[in-house]
Parts: sequence; structure tokens; C-alpha cells
Amino acid sequence: MAYSIRSMVDTWLKLRPVQGSSLQENERTFLKARLAVPLAAYRLVGDHFLITLGKDDRGNQLFMGGRNTWYAYAPSMEILRDGQRVDLTAPVSPVPISSVPVSPTPVILSPIQPAPIQPAPPTPPIQEKVVPVTGYVLRIQSDTFLKTSIAQGSSLSESDRAIVKAGREFPLAAYQLEGNHLKVTLGQTAQGQVFVQGRNTWYVYQPAAVILKDGNPLNLKSSSGGGSTSVAPAPLKPENLIPQVGIDLIKEFEGYAERLPDDRARAYADPIHGWNVPTIGYGTIQYPNGNSVAQGDIITRKQAEAYLIAHVQESTRPFLERIPTWSRMNTNQKGAIYSFAYNLGARFYGSSGFASITRVCDTPDRWDDFVWIREQFVKYTNPGTSAEVGLRRRREAEALLFVRK
Repeated sequence: MAYSIRSMVDTWLKLRPVQGSSLQENERTFLKARLAVPLAAYRLVGDHFLITLGKDDRGNQLFMGGRNTWYAYAPSMEILRDGQRVDLTAPVSPVPISSVPVSPTPVILSPIQPAPIQPAPPTPPIQEKVVPVTGYVLRIQSDTFLKTSIAQGSSLSESDRAIVKAGREFPLAAYQLEGNHLKVTLGQTAQGQVFVQGRNTWYVYQPAAVILKDGNPLNLKSSSGGGSTSVAPAPLKPENLIPQVGIDLIKEFEGYAERLPDDRARAYADPIHGWNVPTIGYGTIQYPNGNSVAQGDIITRKQAEAYLIAHVQESTRPFLERIPTWSRMNTNQKGAIYSFAYNLGARFYGSSGFASITRVCDTPDRWDDFVWIREQFVKYTNPGTSAEVGLRRRREAEALLFVRK
């Protein structure tokens, strides 16, 4: 049986399982869409494949970018066996692989019959000098886990936790205190956005970590009764996480309410549901820590934008990044899609009633055709309702942004 890996979109092969744009040129190599490459072995590590390239038709060991071992983002790839896609949810073929080199330096492999390898422990974070953008840093005080929830680390699966050693530091974009845990969004270093196991938002047990501001520890205190304290350490850099053009478009059409004379905003009654759904800022009804907005709440404009970004980050971004052509879209195109998804739902792609906007995503060769793009966007305006005029303005703005260079 011959195994290969095929990319469904233009993508990167990478030395680390992080976003390709955050890596240096010598840490990634370009892989063109629909290109199938022979495999010696592979295994699934989180949301990435760790692959070892095989041999060509002449029996020569393959290398790409001078290496034969790489990470590849799994949702962008498919594993083939004799040209047929492998169902990764099916039982694993019992073909043993006793020892497969997985070194970042080139090695020559003897012939190996590939089969999935059991998942490996989380890859230890790469040590690097932290040069934070915001001046805020998370310092790990003792060996602990970064986690996807506040559950005890030992109860979580390997994909839902990452071990971090004492002394490790991470730049922060934002954080919030939730009982005895911190929920953190990692920021940027000079090398780009920081991710751990492909994620940049984690929970960490607060006694095992400390927040530094300009090198000085902050005194963090949870509210009484184990409540949560929301903190935005500095204005978020949304262009580093979510395209700023998308955030700005969402803000324009959501509106900033209810604005006070000092530019802060106080909670207001939802136009449809009244005080059953208190709302604040740019349409926020629930804070990042899970608490609902309450009557009498007051926030700053910076907090309003931070809450909007956190909502988009948590509820929208994961679904949009599954769109097969997402990596081919430029910043403006992604911004337009973020606005559309924030308004009509992040799971639109491929769903019933969204054939036209799905077709936009699936047709890169028409992304420069403004007349066609506009025609698809303006189909989503709820004709005959009081919202039609406003929705048409929004869809036209999204279409115009989508084709902007």
C-alpha cells in the first residue's frame, strides 16, 4: 500500500504546529493546493499532522525545504492510501511502526509501511525571548498545565492541555481572573503571534502563574464569592488576531451604546427582548468571563472593543478558519467574512440557506468580480422587513471590503 498526503488548499509545511504566518521563512515551506506527496509515516498531534516524507517513483528520498519531517495543519490536508482518502475515524490498521525518526534535520529512512502512530505528548513550547507588545507578561511560577478549561489538568485529554515549565514567560494581549484561574490570550513577540499547540487562549491555575506589568508583578484578587474580575491589560491589538478592518466594520453597524457624556457606555435594554437581555457597548450581552451583562453596568470604549474581540475570537474565529479557502483570503476578505458571520452566524459555511456566500468562499477565481460578489452578499437582507435597508447597507459594505486590495 502506498500512502501520501494531499493539501486541499495552498498551505505551509512547518517546523512547529503553530500558525504559519508566525514562523520565519526557514521554518516553513510552501505546499501548493492539490499536491500529493508520498509518506513514510504520519501521526496526528492535536490539530496538526506530523509527517515524514517518503520516496519518489525512482526510490529517492524526498525532501522539501531541505527537510523530510514537517508539521501540516490537519483540516487543510487529507491522507491517501493507494489514492483513496483515509477515514481517520476508522480503526487503525495494525501495521506496526517501531521507530520512525521525527527530527527537524534531514534523515534518510529505510522503507517503512506507514500507519497512524499513537498521539505523542504535547510538544514542549519553544523557548524564546519575550518582547511583549503590550508590556504585560504571564510568568509561570511552577510546572503546570495550560488548559482549555478550569478543570483539573490531570482529568483533561492531551489535546486539551499543554505542560509548561517554571520560568516560562508569555506576552499577553489580554487576561481575566476567574476564581483561582487566569484566562489568558497570548500576545506577540518580535517574531509574531504566540501560540501553544495551535491555540492562543488558555486557562492557567493562578497560584502557579503571575502577571507582570512592565516587569512588576500585579496583585490580582478575585471578587468575593469566587466571582470573576474582567481585565483588559492594554488596548488589544485586534489586527494581530482578528483583522482590524473586520472589527471596525462590525463596530460601525452594531453601534456603540448607550454612550455617556464621558464616552463610557452603560447597559441598555435589548430593542426586542427588553431588560431580559441587557446589552452594552458593541452589542455585548455576555462578558468573556461568562457573566451576563446586568442593568447598571458601565464600561469604557476600550473595554467594549475588547469584549467584542473576545466574542469574535471565541465564537466566530474557530468556524471561519475551517473554510477550505480561508488561508488564501487576504485581510480585507477575512474582515468582510467576519462581519457577515458576526451578523448571521459563524456556522454559515455549507449550511442550508447560505449557498451563495458559500459559493463566494469556494470560488477564488471570481474574488475580483465586484458585480458578482455584491450580488451574492446582498441576497442576505431579510427583504420586506424593517431591517432590510440597514442590512443592505451592511452587505454592500462587506462586498466592497471583500474586493478591496
